[in-house]
Amino acid sequence: MAGKLKICIIGAEGWGSAIAAVVSNNVLEGDFDSRVHLYVYDEMIRDTALSEIINTRHENFKYLPGIKLPNNLIAMNGSFWEAAQNADILVFSTPPGVSGNPSATFCLVMLRSRPLLFP
Repeated sequence: MAGKLKICIIGAEGWGSAIAAVVSNNVLEGDFDSRVHLYVYDEMIRDTALSEIINTRHENFKYLPGIKLPNNLIAMNGSFWEAAQNADILVFSTPPGVSGNPSATFCLVMLRSRPLLFP
C-alpha cells in the first residue's frame, strides 16, 4: 500500500465513539493518516446534527457524554460509502439492529460493504 493507512470507524454510539477516540490518539504514532473518519448515522440533538456536534464540540453528548474526542476525529454523516472511501482499515462497531440480533446487523453491514471490501 502506498502512503499512510487510513482508518474509518463504522458506528458512533458509545463503543464506536470510545474506540474512535483511542484509535484517533494512536494514529498519531506510526504509519497512519492522522485523520480518522467516524461514520455517524445522524440524529438531531436540539436542532443540531450529531455529526456537527462531534466535529465542532469534540464530544458525543448522546452516547459518550463528558468525554473529549480528539480533534483529528472527523464525524461523517450521510453516505456510508463516503465515510469509508479510501479506508485501508474498517472498524465495525455497529449497534444491534431493530431485531436485536447483532449477527444479522453485522451481516447486513458486511453485505453493503462488499463493493468496498472486494472492488
